[in-house]
Amino acid sequence: MDKKQRADLIIFLLWPIISMIISFAFKINNIASIILFLGVPCAYLTIRAKRHVIKSLYFALPISIIAMLSIDYIAQKSGSWEMYPNSILPFKFFGIVTFEVVLWAFLSIYFIVMFYEYFIHHEIIKRNWNFKMKYLMAGLHYLCLLSYSFMLQIQNFLKSAIFI
Repeated sequence: MDKKQRADLIIFLLWPIISMIISFAFKINNIASIILFLGVPCAYLTIRAKRHVIKSLYFALPISIIAMLSIDYIAQKSGSWEMYPNSILPFKFFGIVTFEVVLWAFLSIYFIVMFYEYFIHHEIIKRNWNFKMKYLMAGLHYLCLLSYSFMLQIQNFLKSAIFI
């Protein structure tokens, strides 16, 4: 890691504290808080790691939208949680899911992917990657799916789906 990346890492470690102080001092709303905590670091990483932007967007956009729409819809419909009941926008996806939740999911996944690509990826690939590791990773993924398949059963959703 060079000096520029070390300085960037220090900025990223201090940013949540700075964002928290700004958020409490100005009592900002949900969407402004999401932009402050995640949007600003995402924009910074986008400027710093321009070559990874397209690849990260191709991953983060569909995954975050599909996953968050389905997870939040199931969780709110089953009564597991209620996120942002007072949205800044007048519409909700499927009448339940707010824009803030989808924005939060996208920026979170995009930040994680860009952070990984900028700080970690080149170090790991340079030292540890072997072509045969993709088979190991696929096998471990399949093993996890088989051994933890019982976690995919959502009891509250099944109970509430009967009474819809």
